[in-house]
Amino acid sequence: MPDGNLLEPVTLTKPENCYADKFAAHVTTALKDTGENAAEVRAALNRAGYPNELIVDMKPESGSPRVRIDLREWDTRVALQVVHHSTGGAHVEKFGAQPTAPLKDVRYIPEG
Repeated sequence: MPDGNLLEPVTLTKPENCYADKFAAHVTTALKDTGENAAEVRAALNRAGYPNELIVDMKPESGSPRVRIDLREWDTRVALQVVHHSTGGAHVEKFGAQPTAPLKDVRYIPEG
């Protein structure tokens, strides 16, 4: 999708940020010692309890696998952006998405 057509992320509330931080730490641990192959990343996330339905494949970032994990349930709007580098581990960031928005279509704005 062209960048101009992407949906804007939503601001997470304090409870959503806390929720996202816990899952980000879990994903980081799950991907420790995982190879830099998209299939290995998905398999490690599956073993950690993230079913395929929650994992959205994205275009690789600098050749490294990139996925988004949909954690939107109940009233939360939490999603994670995960880029896995076999040498540097996983870089996991949280962002907010409207409940019905396809995660591939939400603009990602890095924290910081």
